[in-house]
Amino acid sequence: MVILTTSREERDRLQGYANDTNSYVQKPVDFGQFMEAVRQVGLYWLVLNGPAPDAHVY
Repeated sequence: MVILTTSREERDRLQGYANDTNSYVQKPVDFGQFMEAVRQVGLYWLVLNGPAPDAHVY
């Protein structure tokens, strides 16, 4: 799960990670910068992030 928010509050990040968030991204207010941030997050999850191993392997 990814949280995409305008909040800069440490308590919000802590609460997000306490609720099993995988990534906390502060989104830009500017629409163009927001779209670029979404593109980069999408690339990360689709290209760089490795999937979890099969549970039955263990």
